[in-house]
Amino acid sequence: SPSSSSSSAPPSSSRAFHLFPSRDNRYKKGEEVYTSYGRRTNGELLLSYGFSILDNEHDCVDLPMPGIPSPPSWFGASLARLGNNSSSSSSGKEIEVGDVFTASHALPAGATGTKLELLAYFRALVTCRVFKDEDEEEVGKTIDYLRPFSSVLHEKEALQALLAQVEGALASFPTTLEEDEVALNECMTGKGGKEEGSVNASCQMAALTYRLTRKRILRHHLGLVQKEIQALEKEEGRGNN
Repeated sequence: SPSSSSSSAPPSSSRAFHLFPSRDNRYKKGEEVYTSYGRRTNGELLLSYGFSILDNEHDCVDLPMPGIPSPPSWFGASLARLGNNSSSSSSGKEIEVGDVFTASHALPAGATGTKLELLAYFRALVTCRVFKDEDEEEVGKTIDYLRPFSSVLHEKEALQALLAQVEGALASFPTTLEEDEVALNECMTGKGGKEEGSVNASCQMAALTYRLTRKRILRHHLGLVQKEIQALEKEEGRGNN
């Protein structure tokens, strides 16, 4: 409800819902009043208000990171250069080591590309898999995880590792995306065996909406990574001609 400029607000014990008109907010009797829940993820909406929104544009999925294998001796020194780079995240903040090496990375709904921090993590992962202590001069002193590998092969390997991680997250659900779409449609049309409008039906719809939206976000990010891999393969093909 609109904020009030009045000092005659009812006591907090009152169970009634009150609107207090201000200079900019006036309502006629019988007029419909709208409220906003703000930019909240489905998890926040579900926990606080008991519902979720299908394809919520403010939702995101936390993708757990696989962990970095035993690194070469120069790996720590190569990370120190991250704080001195001029690359920025989507929020405009300069990217630092802590932004890259976290337990999970958020995959936002409606993203148009893969986050730079996430790509940097998987480039570092591939670096630790592929390179050894003796590669310090050739690689360790020049590598920048916030920029693509000079080798198309290694960049593709990093993207494929990311792809596998997203695929694993999608496969971890007990049902498929398509099965949830069918179940949600049945719930909305009253074919799911629960009376429309009942508490059980509402709970099932909220749960299905929450889960399906998460799966669609993961599927969307799969598509983004696949496009990047395809672009690399085209570049690789041109190089071989």
